[in-house]
Amino acid sequence: MKKKQAVFTIVTSDYFQQAVVLGKSIREFEKESDFFIFVVDYDKQDPDYKNSGFYVLDGKTLYPGQNWEQFSFQYGGLALCCSLKPRGLLFLLNDYEKVICLDGDTKLFSCLEVAWNSLDKNLLSLTPHTNTPINDDSHFPDYLHVRIAGIFNSGFVAARRGAEDFLIWWGGQVNFNCISEPSIGIWNEQAYLDEAITMVKDLFIMRDATYNVSHWNLHERKVAFDGTYYTVNGAPLVFFHFSGFSYLNNMRISAHHDPVVSLYTNYQEELSLEKEKLTPKQYHYKFFHDGTLISEEWREWMRRGIPELEETENPFHLTMEERAVLEKTMAGRPENYNPHKNREINDWKHSVLGGTPTFRKLISDLHGIEYKMRGLEWKLARFENSLPHQLLSKAINTLKALLRKTYFKFLVD
Repeated sequence: MKKKQAVFTIVTSDYFQQAVVLGKSIREFEKESDFFIFVVDYDKQDPDYKNSGFYVLDGKTLYPGQNWEQFSFQYGGLALCCSLKPRGLLFLLNDYEKVICLDGDTKLFSCLEVAWNSLDKNLLSLTPHTNTPINDDSHFPDYLHVRIAGIFNSGFVAARRGAEDFLIWWGGQVNFNCISEPSIGIWNEQAYLDEAITMVKDLFIMRDATYNVSHWNLHERKVAFDGTYYTVNGAPLVFFHFSGFSYLNNMRISAHHDPVVSLYTNYQEELSLEKEKLTPKQYHYKFFHDGTLISEEWREWMRRGIPELEETENPFHLTMEERAVLEKTMAGRPENYNPHKNREINDWKHSVLGGTPTFRKLISDLHGIEYKMRGLEWKLARFENSLPHQLLSKAINTLKALLRKTYFKFLVD
């Protein structure tokens, strides 16, 4: 007899503290749900996993009977976790009637009752990024940023038994095409969820504003704090998604009201406390066996299925000499050399999400300038009716418009 319900997340070892914070919130609000953490670079000698109080499993459990070394080599840490989500749902649906996948950077503030109930009559439940389009051109992210990422946010995916056909199809897409390439409509595992609208007859679109609250939908969701509980548009907050959390993200959020700032501040404190309890961790699949950093170029070669790499049982163990030979071979091939035509080319050299360190720094600088301007706007708000405020606001909006044009020129070109 199947158990009733389970929640899981997939993380890299250096993000284990996020999974612990999520797990503690699930333990508090989801007492009837089992919680699993899959760690993609799991180390059975690490005592933190055994002592966490949660079910912590090796990520390779989700990729049985196949070459895990080649599969994990082809993706960076984030993409590897993303690519395993459909497999995680299928794995746990063998033992549970209903399963929810949450990103590791989420935290519950109340129970998931609406989500579980949605699966009584539906096979799949998904949350759209927004319920209403972002019409404010000065908002960041703006409509195009969100649209490129797909209709649904994959930080929450709920499924019950019967959804296997879609999950198997989704898993097949991300085996080798879990890449961020907006020019061809792919955003890791996420954009594929758009197909659920036509593929899954019993699809529940979770429009509940208290679910999957994040920086991309704050334009339509008023977060408040009464001293005890957080609310969204007057209803209890269910879970917040601290997507891409960093101190830089805190700058982005500073343009919003104090309750959102306190959410991020408290989350940062929780992460710091949990991290202090853990042994130091570094993502194991970031390097070759000799300690050399694995470049995006090498990962892309593995993902495309370059013959020499497909014949290598464990690409992490390639020596410096062996790598030099293959690099020389690849230098003599076309840049878009692609032995498997069903694997899309990730134009990482020119993508806003990849490229050279100088290019990535430029985009980061553009974002950083915009976030700082938003912080300045927030401080100026108290002088809203003064002439200096009006003049500065006009100048800031002009600069932001130029920044967006620059950003999307890189994104499209």
